[in-house]
Amino acid sequence: METTVSRPNIYQYQNPRQFLLDTLSVLQREDSKFSARAWAKQMAIPAPSLLIMILQGTRPLRLKHVEFLNRGLNLSTPEQLYFRALIQLASAETIEEKKLCEFWIAELNPGASIRILEISESEVISKWIHFTILSMTHLKGFDGSVEQIQKRLGSRVTVHEVRSALIRLVDLGFLRRDQETGSLVCTNHSVSTRDDVSVKAAHEYYKSVFRMAEDAVSTQSVNEREFQALAIAIPHERLPLAKEMIRRFRSQFLQAMLPDGATADHVYQLNLQFFRLTECPSEQWSSLENEGAKNKISHTKSGENQTLATAKTQKEGNV
Repeated sequence: METTVSRPNIYQYQNPRQFLLDTLSVLQREDSKFSARAWAKQMAIPAPSLLIMILQGTRPLRLKHVEFLNRGLNLSTPEQLYFRALIQLASAETIEEKKLCEFWIAELNPGASIRILEISESEVISKWIHFTILSMTHLKGFDGSVEQIQKRLGSRVTVHEVRSALIRLVDLGFLRRDQETGSLVCTNHSVSTRDDVSVKAAHEYYKSVFRMAEDAVSTQSVNEREFQALAIAIPHERLPLAKEMIRRFRSQFLQAMLPDGATADHVYQLNLQFFRLTECPSEQWSSLENEGAKNKISHTKSGENQTLATAKTQKEGNV
């Protein structure tokens, strides 16, 4: 069943160019033939190259651009005011100007800074492209350019999605430009979000990489992938041991594949799934539920939430 892709909410952004990039990405998901030039035509821009340069970041976004941009954004009057405030904040040159714009943004969207930070961090966890780009910093010859990243990831992403992801990773401190080489390097920044937000974001991440694994079964050579699966009967009391062995393997695998200081040729995705296949007999439900309640902290939090904690602190792009 085809799902409708929701349009970005302007109030969840503090970077106006990222809002434009994400909106265009959604439009292209709705119509694969839609392009930046088609969007410029929709906005009635005499020179489509102006919109392209704004999206690329080679032309600054100005207040005078809002009138034609809104023909393609369809923002309400309050949303236009907020969009204008974001543009002014991005172009502010003095501390006084920035403070005034931040005050205006807070008036238009109370609590925005805290909520936007939380949403941005959740986006990093939920979308596979962010962890993949972080892993790409270990590739030979990686320079962090939009064109290089998009070429290496192929048809899975557009240049606009790459630009948006890079803005988010830099703004949140996951990536920085090396002053000597000019290339992007991974930092030791960590994510800290509410548990309920993290769990939902992690679920979205798992679903997306599972879909890619499904595609890889039929599109990649057996020389480039390894798929293993088995069904095994396990006593309930051995579940903690099974989970601990999987987590330990994940850590050991990471250390063995990319020792400190080493460079790589490609980014691979390792998915580890362990879940119950059989249903419990009805007469055992109550006893299992009682046992689960007693072990809620030791099992649930050391399980899925501990995996999330690892995802938050792992900067090599693994969840």
